[in-house]
Amino acid sequence: MQDKLWGDRLWTARACPKGHVLFDPDNAPADLFILTEGLIKLVYVTPEGDERIKSFIADQGLFAAEGNGPAFGARTLEPSTIIRIPLPWLQQRIAENPDLQRAYGQFADWVRQRKSRREQALLCDSAAERFRAMQMLEPGLLRRLSQGDIARYLAITPIAFSRIKRRLSAAE
Repeated sequence: MQDKLWGDRLWTARACPKGHVLFDPDNAPADLFILTEGLIKLVYVTPEGDERIKSFIADQGLFAAEGNGPAFGARTLEPSTIIRIPLPWLQQRIAENPDLQRAYGQFADWVRQRKSRREQALLCDSAAERFRAMQMLEPGLLRRLSQGDIARYLAITPIAFSRIKRRLSAAE
């Protein structure tokens, strides 16, 4: 696939500085974004302008604004390298290639499972349980995030997050 992207002059890495807005919810492009290095935050914005963190993409990964889902934005949290692929180009290649169709199906299943786990954690686990899970599953990512971003990802206030950290460290 990368060879085809090179041939069609679509594989162009772009360096983005920390804090760069790749897109906001009001103007999400019909592109697939490939992160080759760095850290990206995907966010929803409430009508009041508050940020709700959808997810983080660290070091390598893919993301695209969902055409039929709620709109979200993307911003770099560290200097990052991004490649943008037009979704219509990619959809055409997937339609033509059974191997890509299978790979896309597997990826879509993985994304659905990840979303389901996140939704279940937000609805069923306490904030302290969500933080402990994040500590176990993403210790390297925690070191790279601000305390405010961790709190927003856990769906709590920074003050509540500070209390949880203090309570958990006192219990150790």
